Amino acid sequence: MNKSCLILALMFFSCVIHAQTATALDGQTLDLFHQSDTDPQDQGDEKFIFMADGTGASYDSDDGEWESVKYEFEEIDNLNSKLVLNWGGEYAEISLASQNIFTTSTGSLTYKYFEFNSTTDEYSITDTGTGNFTWSTTTLTPPINRFFEDDFSNVAATSENFFLGNGETYRGLTAVQDPEKGEYTIKGLYTGDPDDSNHRWVDISANSLLPLNRSWIIDADPYIPDITTQNIDTTHGFGSRLKIEWDGDAYMEIGLETKIYDVGAYLYFDPPGDNDSTFYEYARIPAEFSGFKNFRIKNDADDYELSCSIVVREPLWGASPEEETEFFEYEVELFRIYWEEGSYATKSSYDYYWNWRQIPDWKSLGDQYVQPSMAFQLPNQSEYDQETNTESVVFKNLE
Repeated sequence: MNKSCLILALMFFSCVIHAQTATALDGQTLDLFHQSDTDPQDQGDEKFIFMADGTGASYDSDDGEWESVKYEFEEIDNLNSKLVLNWGGEYAEISLASQNIFTTSTGSLTYKYFEFNSTTDEYSITDTGTGNFTWSTTTLTPPINRFFEDDFSNVAATSENFFLGNGETYRGLTAVQDPEKGEYTIKGLYTGDPDDSNHRWVDISANSLLPLNRSWIIDADPYIPDITTQNIDTTHGFGSRLKIEWDGDAYMEIGLETKIYDVGAYLYFDPPGDNDSTFYEYARIPAEFSGFKNFRIKNDADDYELSCSIVVREPLWGASPEEETEFFEYEVELFRIYWEEGSYATKSSYDYYWNWRQIPDWKSLGDQYVQPSMAFQLPNQSEYDQETNTESVVFKNLE
């Protein structure tokens, strides 16, 4: 009997911010198109949703991700205004011009983009550009505390719950859902990320937000098809992930992944600023638990703890071959992190006891939201022949 598969929720932003003039935008939505003066490839649409006390969120319709933003707004006169969007280690100054701000909903813009230079300890301009914008009072809001279950048996429900619905495409890939089998598959020829030629992980974001000050569990069942029947160069990697992200003035990603010959939990942390002190840790699954059933990410709000585990399903000991096999399940924890202070522990193939360490330059995640997603690692067009490349990775319902 199939169980519900995925309790996934989404992502993102800081809660407490203050700006004197920010309340003028409370409840407003800004749809913005930008074109860089320095990079012809740097262009695109973004959506910003503004709330009270200088808090806001940006939504990227290209990949379904939300991101935190702090803002300040100043009306210069009836025709011009200035908007400052601050992501922590970087910010944008945007000059908005229209016939009458808010009364006229569209207009043109220019912008300057600043990034923090840790060497000079100052912000410097790294880009300028132009664009246009539209104000509205759309009902789109960040999906905070939106919990759901999805066993991939309903195409319409999955389209509401995830960035890509059945038949929708993204960078050469197509989402294919089989409601009868309860499977969600990514197929096609991945054309790559234009901002990172070496990046072949494709995230399918979920449409909900999980607060770290509330306890929750995410379960998902990923697997990789039989590679012996496919024309795959295994040296380039091929796998799937269940993960959560926090993207604010710093960046954190934690999750579990399965590749062709490897299963484990990982943590990536990029502190504020442009320094090179990124942190990465990986814990492999112990060999005796290689036949796992599904992934689990758990948040314990009372103990400020995130953990990554596998759920193992094994036949009952002593059952005779003639009997119908019965199974029992148990959880094997691979990774723990105390998100208040940044200490973490791993227990992998080589660790019989929890090994506690400190993440350098850690920033407390006390009042933050995280964005879970399922992710797929697929070959890049430059590395594989288009006619023979039919690889896919699947998420399926728990059985």
